[in-house]
Amino acid sequence: MLGTLIGRQEQLLDSYTYVIVGGGTAGLTVANRLSEDPETTVLVLEAGVPDHKECAAILQRCIGDTMRSVYDWNITTEPQIYLNGKPQNLPIGKALGGSSLLNGMMFDRGAPGDYDMWEDLGNPGWGWAGLLPYFKKSETFTPPKPEHVAQFGITYDPSVHGFDGYVQSGYPNFIYPQDNAMKSLGITQSQDQAGGALGTFWSPNTIDPKNMTRSYSRNAYYDNFVARQNLHVYTSRQVTKLITEDNDEESGKGIKISGVEVSSHDSVGS
Repeated sequence: MLGTLIGRQEQLLDSYTYVIVGGGTAGLTVANRLSEDPETTVLVLEAGVPDHKECAAILQRCIGDTMRSVYDWNITTEPQIYLNGKPQNLPIGKALGGSSLLNGMMFDRGAPGDYDMWEDLGNPGWGWAGLLPYFKKSETFTPPKPEHVAQFGITYDPSVHGFDGYVQSGYPNFIYPQDNAMKSLGITQSQDQAGGALGTFWSPNTIDPKNMTRSYSRNAYYDNFVARQNLHVYTSRQVTKLITEDNDEESGKGIKISGVEVSSHDSVGS
């Protein structure tokens, strides 16, 4: 059996080295990394379904169409006092690829100080310097053409980009006429996201430069690796319980998870 989508419970192995709860942005990334070792077996359990590569899923002009759809958990807040008593939709991906299927395809990072605070809280290696190599590892950046750099004032630093990762990033070709339209209306451009709250700025998108379609966790970390016999993905299955073993507090080893319970629309299993 190839490492493809599981269709029936009978196709599952009796046990797996790793069970990953959720096949979203992080889940498929971790599954890909762990299944690089052919001696391991990896199962991803995803409550949602795979998309069908429809416009809403892969084309930037259709952004927003996947929200409040089958690919969304469709979570709504309680009415908010400071929203004039109105509730707020909270789009969260319920599909292979998770919220990387729903988002606006902007490809950006936090400020170095944001990550350095994680390290300052006692997490060695989680500062900007420690995380930057992994940011770069995930990315294949396609720089803008020189004529576009000159015409539109695009700036970028190649030293903080990666060029052989699985996630594609770059500048969509349909943004250039949009920028001209903004300038014709007198809307100013902020340079390098330097704190200007008004106007436009340039930011890479998670987009495949060959066909201008969405690059996201599914097509970056799963679609090209379905031939891995040790990687299984079971969709429409929501984990409802983690099965734990006795916790030995004195040893300091914490809680050990030995299994999961899973529900579907028609059954519950473990």
